[in-house]
Amino acid sequence: MTASGDLSSRIAAKKTTVPLDTTATLSVKSTHAPKTITQEPKFAVKETYTLVGAVNAPVVDGATLGATGVTIRGDYAFVSYNAPGATAKGAVQIIQFDSNGTPTVISEVLFKSRDVNAITVCGNDLYLALASPDLANAESPLTFGTGATKGAALGKVTLDSQKKFSSSNMTEVILESYAANSIRCSDTEVIATDGNTGGLSVLDRNLATRTSKKTFSDARSADFYGASSYAAFYGGTGGQTAAISVVKSGAVSSTLTTNGATIAESKSVVEVTGDMAVVALNDGGVKMANLSTGATIFSLAAPSVSGLSASVTVSNSVSACKDLLYIANGEAGVYVGKMDKKIDQTPTSITVLGRLDMGLKESANDIKCSNDKVFVAAGTGGFKILTVKNTDYDAEIQPEKKTDESSTDKN
Repeated sequence: MTASGDLSSRIAAKKTTVPLDTTATLSVKSTHAPKTITQEPKFAVKETYTLVGAVNAPVVDGATLGATGVTIRGDYAFVSYNAPGATAKGAVQIIQFDSNGTPTVISEVLFKSRDVNAITVCGNDLYLALASPDLANAESPLTFGTGATKGAALGKVTLDSQKKFSSSNMTEVILESYAANSIRCSDTEVIATDGNTGGLSVLDRNLATRTSKKTFSDARSADFYGASSYAAFYGGTGGQTAAISVVKSGAVSSTLTTNGATIAESKSVVEVTGDMAVVALNDGGVKMANLSTGATIFSLAAPSVSGLSASVTVSNSVSACKDLLYIANGEAGVYVGKMDKKIDQTPTSITVLGRLDMGLKESANDIKCSNDKVFVAAGTGGFKILTVKNTDYDAEIQPEKKTDESSTDKN
């Protein structure tokens, strides 16, 4: 990996209001309202959104990269990029933002032969989910699994005290499948998934030992779910049905069928809060379920947008903050839903508020929310920060603006 030079040109946007298109709806199914309906707001929308900053995607060897993932720690955003298509090229940007959300790119590295598909950070340790055909012949310090020759890998870089890249050294370990596609970390562990012929890997923080491996075909995403317990999502390709499996101490303890996620090599993200799991099912939309009871709370269909193919208006990622749910729906943009309760209070239903109109043809690939801000990895559109204003929440939000920089990757 190589460090970039002048980063001032990366900042792209000025402050602009982002309208919420309340005519944009999604089909909703709820256990408390079994009939399929197209929900429109039943109350006045109080949230207002402002684009306060955008960061241009890097260019490697003439190719504009696409933002694939984002993790938030305190007032830092860590953004991963890969190259659209078969060519493996990537980048990582580290972005600091002020209390207003205004971004500054403080560090950036480029990869000539690695896709960076996902990213996370704990403390000063940055972890990357990687893919490259070159990894088939790489002499990496560690190779996990006898079939680990196809191109999936994990990377670890230690940042300096200012959250910047201090050297070009990266620890890299090879996994079994073709592409590592998700990665999360805690105080003691790193968990990752690696696609078609891989599964869920649990490793120590130094990536020196893999403490457990559970094989899943089409493994796409995983999150922590209690001590030595993880929620792993696998897709519905190859004749299987998409599902979330709870893995405890290396064994599956329960499986919750979700359906959807039938497009091969596509992004899907699961996020867990307490017993509540919300998962973006790509072509299958979004589902929220209770992992403890196995009950589906509600489902949202992927959007249908005039002039766009259904293959590009899929639900790639989802994130919940308070009673709001944000969905990264590819080139259809970001949809917003309002739940009847906050995410940590076991919601039972959702109302679709509309779509944030940030312009089509920029694929919303990953999304995170943190109280009064929304962060979007927007494909070749780079990285975007929006602020959220709601007078009902202002008193709650103020003491929560800072996130523990060393906490588990739950943002």
